[in-house]
Amino acid sequence: MKHTKGIIQIIHGMSEHKNRYKHLFKYFSDRGYLVALKEHLHHGHNNIDQEKIGIFENDFNQLIEDQVNYTKELKKLYPNTPIYIFGHSMGSFIAQEHMKHCFNIVDGYIFCGSCYKTTFLWKLAEYLSFFMNKIYKNRRAHLIKKLVFLNSNSKVKSEYYYNENSWLSRDIEEVKTYCNDDLCDFTYSSSFYSDFFYFLNRLYLPTSFEKINRDLPIYIISGDMDPVGRYGKGVIQLKEFYERLNFKNVQYKLYPNARHELHNEINRDEVFFNIEKWLNN
Repeated sequence: MKHTKGIIQIIHGMSEHKNRYKHLFKYFSDRGYLVALKEHLHHGHNNIDQEKIGIFENDFNQLIEDQVNYTKELKKLYPNTPIYIFGHSMGSFIAQEHMKHCFNIVDGYIFCGSCYKTTFLWKLAEYLSFFMNKIYKNRRAHLIKKLVFLNSNSKVKSEYYYNENSWLSRDIEEVKTYCNDDLCDFTYSSSFYSDFFYFLNRLYLPTSFEKINRDLPIYIISGDMDPVGRYGKGVIQLKEFYERLNFKNVQYKLYPNARHELHNEINRDEVFFNIEKWLNN
């Protein structure tokens, strides 16, 4: 670790695993960074029984605890090396909760494919998934998944359309890889959605951020064609939220025409270059 510039801990998103970050791994490891990723519980290669992938039983909070503990392990192993958190999509929300626990040992946070709260839709999703979980318990919630991603492709241009997952990236090969991967695009249990939206609706309580150092660097990045970030609107609102809380080092960047997975986009090298520049500054 003598010549390592820093550690980048990736917190991945929904219905995916570590291999979705291969381009990010290569770019930054080639430039002297240690890139680390701990796959979430009930995701990816953690599941011996693939029939149980995505099946949660009221243990969503374990995802947050696992990432917090992983950061603490990395800090113990490399006490003199700066640590940066890259949270994507669901991982960006987990990263914001993670920040409340690890702000004193982390040197900066990158929130990719994120968004400020959508009060009505998130509340509706919480109530719906709560009642469905009461009825169906840990069965897969296909209806909720369909409703959550219902309009995700509404602004996808025809020349970059492949299928219902085209909103992820303009790189059609990356979309195909995602669709053909048995460890991706799975449907979660009702319990997951119930706990996830409960968590989201309480994430941005201002009082929960009170102890965090206001000089902590935050970098928010998104494509302006990402439906999760409400096509840029929710991203700007997220930046403004942190500014209202008097965070002094908040930057953001919207990439024109880019979609949800910036690390798998056709302009990913530009994205990585700008992240590297932010890290160096």
